[in-house]
Amino acid sequence: MTPPPTSPGAVAVARARGVDARAGSATALPGGLGTFDAVLLLGNNVGLLGSAATAPEVLAELARVTAPGGRLLLSGLDPFDTDDREHLDYHRWNRERGRLPGQCRIRLRDGRLATEWFDYLFLSEPELRAFVDPSPWRLTRWEREGHGYAVELIRPR
Repeated sequence: MTPPPTSPGAVAVARARGVDARAGSATALPGGLGTFDAVLLLGNNVGLLGSAATAPEVLAELARVTAPGGRLLLSGLDPFDTDDREHLDYHRWNRERGRLPGQCRIRLRDGRLATEWFDYLFLSEPELRAFVDPSPWRLTRWEREGHGYAVELIRPR
């Protein structure tokens, strides 16, 4: 399973605009970032956990750059909050292949430019808790609205 792609072009544009931008991935954050009191993965970016194989790596990497007592704020969509036959068939197809039901293989495209394919993960509350429990994080808050949710994780001191 490959991590989400990085964009050298986006890094170059950000640097040209004076931003200290660095290439990295969710499973291998760049060195020298320092530590943060909060990290945001909003806009359904719980999906960056990628797969059952990469989710523990991503959570460990995020803990590495988060100060003790710091927060990780995530948002996502529950893949089971559906009665759509195609979605349910996709969940079954994934399970038959040893994948999580809400795991997708996607790529980003803009005109003629496209990324490599990568795994993106839609998780239910029990699935996310199963990844968080053995991680350096503690789930402290879960807010749900419709199909979506927001989660607060704390890195204990």
